Amino acid sequence: MSVNQHTNTPTLSVFNNRALVVREVAWYRIDKESEPQARITRHQFDNQGRLRSSIDPRLYKNQADKPNFRYQYSLSHRQLRCDSVDAGSRQELFNAQGLPIASMDSRGTLMRQEYDQANRLIARYEKLHNEHETCTDRMTYGPPDAENNARGQLIRHDDPAGSQHTSTFSLSGKPLAETRFFLRSMDTPDWPLPLAEREALLEAEGYTTRWHFAASGEVLEQTDAANNKQRHRYTLSGAPAWCEVELADKTIIPVLSEIEYSVFGQAVYEKAGNNVITRREFRPTDQRLLRILVRGPAAEGRANGAILQDLNYSYDAIGNVLSVRDNAQKTRYFRNQRIDLISQYRYDSLSQLIQATGQESVNAGQQGPQLPACENPDSAQLRNYTRDYRYDEGNNLLTMRHIADKNNYTQTMVVSPTSNRSVRQTGGIQPEQVDSFFDANGNLMQLTGNQQMTWDGRNQLQSVALVQDSQEP
Repeated sequence: MSVNQHTNTPTLSVFNNRALVVREVAWYRIDKESEPQARITRHQFDNQGRLRSSIDPRLYKNQADKPNFRYQYSLSHRQLRCDSVDAGSRQELFNAQGLPIASMDSRGTLMRQEYDQANRLIARYEKLHNEHETCTDRMTYGPPDAENNARGQLIRHDDPAGSQHTSTFSLSGKPLAETRFFLRSMDTPDWPLPLAEREALLEAEGYTTRWHFAASGEVLEQTDAANNKQRHRYTLSGAPAWCEVELADKTIIPVLSEIEYSVFGQAVYEKAGNNVITRREFRPTDQRLLRILVRGPAAEGRANGAILQDLNYSYDAIGNVLSVRDNAQKTRYFRNQRIDLISQYRYDSLSQLIQATGQESVNAGQQGPQLPACENPDSAQLRNYTRDYRYDEGNNLLTMRHIADKNNYTQTMVVSPTSNRSVRQTGGIQPEQVDSFFDANGNLMQLTGNQQMTWDGRNQLQSVALVQDSQEP
């Protein structure tokens, strides 16, 4: 029997006497010469069979005080609290109807919701730590006598970006016209209840998007705020069959002229609006993509256009891509290297990518957080490269080693011993310091180079300070 890294690496599940999975055992092996290593994920359940905690192999080995996840439930079996070593804690309360009414996270952000008598959300409030509460969203619904099928529909949503008005609905409840109004200032709004006061926060001009739908619900035409139109047609099964764009100046741009599908629903033939033809082949046994052949427009006197791309794929037994070869490109030679347009990939027994090979421009340098330098690409000046990846027992990336002619470098990640948070090593960062780069909710607070990042109460990136004025203290 042939031996490879997948030999003797089964996946095991251990059940208790209540048929609950308390252990998940994955056997790790990087190559056939190494011995398989058991990596065990452990779960604990309460007396009612609810998951109470989970801990991965690395944190268990490090004897961490906290598991990866820990849960608490109400008497009605709703999850009230989740503690994560990566994302912090989140507590949530529900009303008698089971709707969430309040939540608090590790940063001290309090979110609460209000509902009307029909249990429809009508307002959302947010209170950041040590700040006053603001109303971030207000929702208005169509009254009983509303026209244009708007009865009971959400007709106005005041949100952090401005206000969205929906005036007309189809019989199936789809919006036929939506108008977006933006805020007059960049400040986060605190939406008042009186309508006139909300209108005063908005710009006068709105931007309207309109739709036309088929009886079965597909979009037939969309007109944006600049009066550009997208038109679509569909097959009998509802799959896209044709598409074009009409610009505001009446210029028509074909996007999709023809398309054919297999019995499994995959697009096997496409003719784009510029007459570029794409064909796809799939393996009959499992429908994995085997080939993508792209031809340009046919020249005068020729039945077929030139081959632009001919990608051929191979897979391992569980579906990981092993290679991608572009047969449209010829083998070339540069600086004593044979350049074949093929990318190859290797995986460990856990399907983690451990090696990738391919080609790069000879002018390519070390990749990092900065934008690459501008250059004129030259397909004749390429070189081969190899990248090796290594991971810890928690599946966190530890190192990436790039090997190429005159472009060798290694990037190292530093991982916290008590969580799966990690940062790129820039010199002298210790594992115990990693958590200080993140806030209590696991949001990264600074990029490489000390660019500070701020996050709003919804954990959405709000700003990045890329450049600091040298005159500032």
